[in-house]
Amino acid sequence: MIVMGSVYLHDCPAERYIPIYLIVGGVFGVLKNGFGIGQRVKNKGSDEEDEENSKTNPADSVLNCFLFAWFIAGNVWIYRTKHHYQSYNTTMTSPPYCDETLYQYAFWLTTSSYILIGATCCCIICGGIVAAAAGGKD
Repeated sequence: MIVMGSVYLHDCPAERYIPIYLIVGGVFGVLKNGFGIGQRVKNKGSDEEDEENSKTNPADSVLNCFLFAWFIAGNVWIYRTKHHYQSYNTTMTSPPYCDETLYQYAFWLTTSSYILIGATCCCIICGGIVAAAAGGKD
């Protein structure tokens, strides 16, 4: 995300926030993973009870809220641009230009998140149905 946003930072005047969305999302995603790894390393060396180790860091909660809000903002920027840009003429002003590689990367990154959420929900529902059907034969 960081690399794509940085490489194409000025290549999407149709929606200038798309590369910024990728850069910021990538940086804060790396920070979130770094906090998670740091918490695991800290807990691994500790002999305290599991209940103490399971407490979440308040900074992690704030980071999660920010990333969720940033994801929603990115959805707005990406999906509202879907049919309102062109990728073949950088000098043309109507409709505005956006690099095809950048836009397709951002679009499918966001869309794949929804596909993954949908597939997970389907698996949970199917698992619940199987568990209910198998549990009723006692």
